[in-house]
Amino acid sequence: MSLLDVKNLRVRYDGPRGPVWAVDQLSFELSAGELVALVGESGSGKSTTALALLGLVPISGGTIETGELWYEGRNLLTLSEGEWAKVRASEIALVFQDAASALNPYLTIGLQISEVLETHRGLSRRDARKEAARALGDVGLPDPEAKLANYPHELSGGQRQRALLAMALVAKPRVIVADEPTSALDPALGLHVLELLERERKTRGAGVVLVSHDLELVAAHADRTYVLYAGRVVEHASARELFAAPWHPYTAALWRARARLDGERPRRLAAVPGNPVDLANLPAGCAFHPRCELARERCRSERPELSGVLRSDARMSLSAARRAACFEKESLALERPLESEP
Repeated sequence: MSLLDVKNLRVRYDGPRGPVWAVDQLSFELSAGELVALVGESGSGKSTTALALLGLVPISGGTIETGELWYEGRNLLTLSEGEWAKVRASEIALVFQDAASALNPYLTIGLQISEVLETHRGLSRRDARKEAARALGDVGLPDPEAKLANYPHELSGGQRQRALLAMALVAKPRVIVADEPTSALDPALGLHVLELLERERKTRGAGVVLVSHDLELVAAHADRTYVLYAGRVVEHASARELFAAPWHPYTAALWRARARLDGERPRRLAAVPGNPVDLANLPAGCAFHPRCELARERCRSERPELSGVLRSDARMSLSAARRAACFEKESLALERPLESEP
C-alpha cells in the first residue's frame, strides 16, 4: 500500500494573459522508505507540486482545480486549513528551496525549531530546545547550542539551508518533500544532507519526494524518477532504467546537458535545444515538439499519452511500470544506452 498517492493533480494560476496550468494531470505514488524524484527544467511544475503536497498552493496564488492526494485513508485536498495545520511538519514536511524566504527573520533559529516540537510533539520548552540543538548537530551545523540563539541573517546561506532541513526532520514526519535541498550547499555538505535523508528512509521508513535539477544526484539516489515538462509527466521509470536509455527526447536532452567533472571535456557544453515552453501559449500536439529533432507531423497535432512500448528486444530490460509520452519511444527504446556514447 502506498504511503502517498497523488491522482490527476491539476493546478492553475491566473495571469495577465489568461490561465496557465503549472501542473496538469499529475499522478504518482510514494511508498514507505522510497525516494521518488521529480526532475525537469525551471517552470516544469516541480515546485508547484511540492507546494500542493502540503496544501500551500493557495498561498502562492494558485488553485487546485482537480485531483486527489491520499494519505492514510484521507484525501488531503478536502481538508480545512485547520486540519492541514495538523498534518504539516508532523506528517508531511517540506524543505523549501529558498531558506532565506522560508525562515522567519524576526525569530531565532532555536525558537523556530522548538515551535515545531512544542506544537506537534507536545514537548516542554526546555526539552524542545534540547531536541532542537540535537537536530542542528545532526545536519552538520557546528556549535549547535550557540546557533539556537542566532537569527537567520546571522547564518550563511548553507547554514540556513541546513537549519531549514533540521526543522523539517525534527518532528519525524513520514513524508519529506525536499525542494532542491542541496542547491545552496557545497558538495560535501550536500552529500551529508542526502545521507540524512537516507537515514530517515532506512531507520524510520520515511518516504522522500525529491525535487532536483541535479540529474547525477537523482540517478545515484532515487528509486523512481518522474520527468516533467510543461506541467505534465513525459516519462517515468526507475532511475537506473530512465537515465541508462531514455524513451523521451526531452529526458535524453536533460541527461546530456548535465554538468560533469569526470571524463574528457567536450568541445562545448550540451544544452537542451530551443527555448523553454510558454505555459500561457502552449503549442498544439506534443508540447516539446518545437524543440525536438525527432518531431513528426503527428507530434504537431496530437498529444501523446503516457504508455509503455508494444514490442521488446533482447537488448532491453523493461519494467512493466515504465511509461513515456512520445510517439517515437519504441525506436528510442531500442537505441544503445547513453552511457555508451563517445
